[in-house]
Amino acid sequence: AGTLKDVSFESRPDGTTDIKLVLDEVPASPKVFATDNPPRIAIDLDATNNAVAERRINVGSGAANSIAIVEAGGRTRVVVELFRPATHNSRLEGNTIV
Repeated sequence: AGTLKDVSFESRPDGTTDIKLVLDEVPASPKVFATDNPPRIAIDLDATNNAVAERRINVGSGAANSIAIVEAGGRTRVVVELFRPATHNSRLEGNTIV
């Protein structure tokens, strides 16, 4: 199993926010989905342990309110809680999901 080592965010000049999930190895393709009510974006990382000490990270940037991290059943789920529904995209940069 892989390990989620760090979660961070960066506000961008265009008003969007990049959220970075750093793993100890290149991850398999994560399952990413969004909900409108409540507005959230969820990233499921199968066969991944969580080594991030903080379980909740306040963001307050762009549409992102906060990030919650939960490990259960051999996977880790990262949930971006939004102020409002928002579009999103994800990409893999080495062992980091952006």
